[in-house]
Amino acid sequence: GPGTVAVLIASTTGNGDAPDNAERFWRFVRKRSQPSDLFAGVRYCVLGLGDTNYDKFCHVGKVLDGRLKEVGAERFYEMGCADEAMGLEHFVDPWLRGLWGALAGLGCVADGGVAETEDLGEPVAAADCLEFPKDGGHLVQGLDVAAFLRANPKGLATAQ
Repeated sequence: GPGTVAVLIASTTGNGDAPDNAERFWRFVRKRSQPSDLFAGVRYCVLGLGDTNYDKFCHVGKVLDGRLKEVGAERFYEMGCADEAMGLEHFVDPWLRGLWGALAGLGCVADGGVAETEDLGEPVAAADCLEFPKDGGHLVQGLDVAAFLRANPKGLATAQ
C-alpha cells in the first residue's frame, strides 16, 4: 500500500515467461481490469534478468516496469537489464551500487547500509564465505550443483 518501497528482481525464463514462483503476481498485475490507482503511493524499481540469446530479453522485468506505472506506482530508480550472455555481474553490480543511493534518498538505508531493525552481527565479506578462482574470474567454485538441486528441487527459492 501507500508508503511501500519495492525492489523487484524479475527473471525471464524460456522465451518471455515469468518463473513459476512469480506466476500469480505476473497474472495479477497484468490484468487489464486493475484500477489505475491499484499501487498508488508505492515506489518501486525493477532489475530484469535475462539472456540476449532469446528474443524476449528481460521481457518480464520490462513488462512489470511499464505495468506498475500504469497502475499508479512511481519508479524511484532506473530499470536495469542484466544479460546472462555477457555476465550478470557486469550489469548487476553497477545497478546495485546506484540503488543504495536511491534507497538512502527515500530513507530506507542509513550511513550507506541497510537500516536493520535487529542486530545481525558483523558483516562478513563474500570472499570469506566462498572460494573464487585464482585467475580472478567470477565463478564460484566448490558448489556441487547436482547435489544442491537434489536437496532443493525447486532451486534457490526453497533453499533460502
